[in-house]
Amino acid sequence: GWLALVRISPQPLSTRAWRECVTPGALQATVAHVMAGLTQPKPNDIVLNVCCGSGTLLIERGMLAPAQRLIGCDISEQALDCAARNVAAWRARGAGL
Repeated sequence: GWLALVRISPQPLSTRAWRECVTPGALQATVAHVMAGLTQPKPNDIVLNVCCGSGTLLIERGMLAPAQRLIGCDISEQALDCAARNVAAWRARGAGL
C-alpha cells in the first residue's frame, strides 16, 4: 500500500522557535523529542548530556516535563556557545531550565 504525508506548514517538523544556531551533526529536534520521551521523564530526574552540541536533547527533555537538573557538556567551545544561545532563546519564550 501507499502512505501519503502532507506537511501543513512551510517548515519541517524539526523547526523549533528557540533554535538560534546549530552545530555540525546536531540532533534533529523531532528525534530528540522522541528520545527524551522514551526516558519516561520525571520531575526528580537529573539529566547529563555528554557532547551536548547545540543543546537540542536537553531542551526537548525540558519541554516534556520539569527536571531537577539538566546538564550539558561538550569539549567544543563553539558547541557550548551555541547551546547557551539556544537555551537562552528557549527561556525567553517562557520555558524554564
